[in-house]
Amino acid sequence: MTRRGPRGLAAASAAAALCIGGCAQTPVRSPEFDTDYPADLVAYMTEHGCRPDPAAMKSRRPGSKPPYAYGFVQRDGVATWCYRTYGGQRRNVLLIRAPESSFSCRKELETALPIGGLSIGSASFIDSLNGFTRADGQNAPPLAGGIDLPNEHIVSSRPGDIVVFTCHQGEWWSYRFE
Repeated sequence: MTRRGPRGLAAASAAAALCIGGCAQTPVRSPEFDTDYPADLVAYMTEHGCRPDPAAMKSRRPGSKPPYAYGFVQRDGVATWCYRTYGGQRRNVLLIRAPESSFSCRKELETALPIGGLSIGSASFIDSLNGFTRADGQNAPPLAGGIDLPNEHIVSSRPGDIVVFTCHQGEWWSYRFE
């Protein structure tokens, strides 16, 4: 065991005080309490002709998920809700930012489904794609059982409404719980 002299104790105390002072002033980022979209997402939306929905951010209940989620496909991938208007008609868009080589579905999914808070891979209440339908509205029979729900799926939730989105064989599929 080594002994510290007065000079060593003073240096250690000063370092601890600096760390504590610096740490106390560093805000903890918690997206559940954000009221604006992150700037990188707004820029990405703009590149894709899409707009952020400020009401989706500001009308959320405290602690609920924001309309975006980081960590999709890879650590820096992201899923976010935005919208476009066509002749006064609004279409919500689930917009994905992920490396081309790691994702086989389209990066944009236009839908009439409502915007909800997003989370990644959190649908532990279902384990297969049984009953999933094409998310783009195309007529196709629902998927049958026996296909596991991939880890890379997106859950959009708002009070009384949960939609699970997943990419299966290059197409978007969804299941809605109302």
